[in-house]
Amino acid sequence: MAKVRPVGEMGIQHLEREFVKGYRDGDRVMYISMYNNEELSSDVTEEVKADWSPCWERANQSFEDELQADPDLKQFSGKMFYVWEGNHRLAAWLRHINNHHAKDPEWHISVHCIVLDPRGQVGLLLNAMHDINW
Repeated sequence: MAKVRPVGEMGIQHLEREFVKGYRDGDRVMYISMYNNEELSSDVTEEVKADWSPCWERANQSFEDELQADPDLKQFSGKMFYVWEGNHRLAAWLRHINNHHAKDPEWHISVHCIVLDPRGQVGLLLNAMHDINW
């Protein structure tokens, strides 16, 4: 979310160069939430899916299957996730994958995440994310 820190092209280029070998198990986690900085959530709609490549569609279906199979995670099914980071790793990784590995399913994977609930504490979370992701 650009709300944590504005997107900077130089920073994204640096992160993209770091990602050329892909996501490695044990790499950095992403901090995600079903809620944005205004404490709103969104569903994954057909309009959203229309921009996805076949590889991203298959990755999403696999993710949805995992969510549906776990009673604790089922609540997240069909929901958009907001990435609460200030370093824009997601933007860099997606750009690299879409530009260099668009048809390679091995690059369209889920990564380790920590799920946050910012409701009622958005200001504190924004502050913490800014400090964590500098």
